[in-house]
Amino acid sequence: MKRTLIALDVDGTLKDFGGPISRETIDRLKEVAHVGICSGREDAWEIAKSYGLGFGETGKSDCLLRFKKLWGKDCVGFLYIGDSVSDRIEVTRAGFNFVSARDIKLNLGCGEDIRFGYINIDIRPLSGVNLIIDLEKSRLPFEDNIISEIVAQDVIEHIHYDRVKYLLMECYRVLRPNGKLYIRTPDLERIYDKVIRKRERLGDKVGYRLLSYFIFGGYSNEYDIHKCIFTKELLKELLESVGFKVLEVYNDNSNLVCLSEK
Repeated sequence: MKRTLIALDVDGTLKDFGGPISRETIDRLKEVAHVGICSGREDAWEIAKSYGLGFGETGKSDCLLRFKKLWGKDCVGFLYIGDSVSDRIEVTRAGFNFVSARDIKLNLGCGEDIRFGYINIDIRPLSGVNLIIDLEKSRLPFEDNIISEIVAQDVIEHIHYDRVKYLLMECYRVLRPNGKLYIRTPDLERIYDKVIRKRERLGDKVGYRLLSYFIFGGYSNEYDIHKCIFTKELLKELLESVGFKVLEVYNDNSNLVCLSEK
């Protein structure tokens, strides 16, 4: 079941009208979301039909509200992609997350960390999630070279070690040249230092319980399980093997943080 709505502007948004979103990307988005056209153009419905979309109307906030009424009953996330920042107030008033077509950013494995201005992606149908995707099994529903930034905070450790390179390759594929990838993930060396050498505790967790929590995950839900783990050097090697240029790696408590560039 499709649980999210995506509304697209036309001018400066669709590739046929001077923007970055091609028919290929729309076809991919249609696999995981309800997609429609909300534009100031009088021919919005004709354009929508030409893309195989079931909704296309003229307007902004009123149009978005109608789109939501028709298709959004069981949806958890509402996304609008357009090139005019002046539309942000109307879009927000209609309950949609505004993402600039000129600066498309992804928030992978977002969980409850919903970021406005980003396309929020998670496997769970949580409130505010814009695309419900299993990142371990599915490709990113975008064509090559159109994303400016990807945040992958506390997510790659939840991807099976045989699939994590594929996810990073997908990130590289969709990023623009010089696009940025931000990763935060547990650091095995820092965990060893904190738990084994310094015998630190976290609440009631200490020793083997804290070590297991950091390495294997919190098991708070069926997806809160760790399937791979890194050190700073191992993550750097993996990113470079995909083609990324690693700009910065540092520690944040028991995690490592890595900023890289295509």
